[in-house]
Amino acid sequence: MDQKLLTLLLIVLCSTTSFLSLVSKTAVLVASVSLSGSSCVTGILHTLGLPLGDRLMGPDKRHPKGFFEDADTLTLNEYLLHELKMDHYNVKLIDWHNLECKEKLKQHIKKHIRTKFARHDIFGIKDPRLGILLPLYLEALDEMGYQSKIVLTLRHPDELVASWKPRKRSKIETLDAVCKYLTSIMCHTRKRETLIITFDEMLDQLPETVQRICEFLPELNPTNEEIKKVEQFVDTKLRHYSAQS
Repeated sequence: MDQKLLTLLLIVLCSTTSFLSLVSKTAVLVASVSLSGSSCVTGILHTLGLPLGDRLMGPDKRHPKGFFEDADTLTLNEYLLHELKMDHYNVKLIDWHNLECKEKLKQHIKKHIRTKFARHDIFGIKDPRLGILLPLYLEALDEMGYQSKIVLTLRHPDELVASWKPRKRSKIETLDAVCKYLTSIMCHTRKRETLIITFDEMLDQLPETVQRICEFLPELNPTNEEIKKVEQFVDTKLRHYSAQS
């Protein structure tokens, strides 16, 4: 074989191998409205073997099994919202194309991911703030060579309003925030691989939900023991409010 042709083939092969190595890395973003069942779904993902970070927040009265949110990621996202003149409960829709500070904010995300998840071929991030910050994360992950997959949990609006009551939010304020979060999520996931799980499906059809998760994320390849642990993890008492009651 001609030496130049052989050299060219080797270059193509090495480039292809390097590219495949990059795209084989997967980021799972749980982008959902607060109190829509995202903690439970992310707990299922974690039980099935998905790394979520090394500083997971502990449980509280409303989340006895934990939030499954990394404290460092939460700090970053609060900073990002602050830079955008928002907070968790007071959000707005943004023209990301003309945002002057976008590149700076993406650099913070990239640094965080390199520091927190570089050694993992697949990892997950869960934080309700992702609903608004999704465009920043998706662009940053694309530029880093990650394949992004979205997990979205949905819950009946009446149940969301009831769940948000202890936070002293009126029904109008709650629905306004929910609409903005969902609008942002839907706008930026149209061309992305997305798994939608409803709150009722998660609690009432657990085996089918686990099967859908495993099909959506074959990278996890959980053991039978891990799948059995999911049944022990999920508690139907998590449904504090029901739209049917």
